[in-house]
Amino acid sequence: MEVKVKEMSQRLTTLEADSPELYGEYISKNPLVPKIVDIYQERQGDLNELRQKATEIRNMKYLSPKDRDSLLKITIMEQNFLKHMMVEDFKAYGLDR
Repeated sequence: MEVKVKEMSQRLTTLEADSPELYGEYISKNPLVPKIVDIYQERQGDLNELRQKATEIRNMKYLSPKDRDSLLKITIMEQNFLKHMMVEDFKAYGLDR
């Protein structure tokens, strides 16, 4: 789904810059696309923060491997939950895989 949303975002950007008329036609035929792209961009920031947190945990050499793995497991679960929520939101807006 991420690939589809990125393609939608690129199409919106290109059409808006190159041809406002085609942009208007595209939006009239696909009114939910801007909202889907907005949701993706908002959640992508949260997802990037969680990815950064996971990287920081991996670099915490002062923690035991067991503690580091426990913290990492929680962060990965948060990432997966956020990804699942994004997929469900996109499905609700009619986007399928």
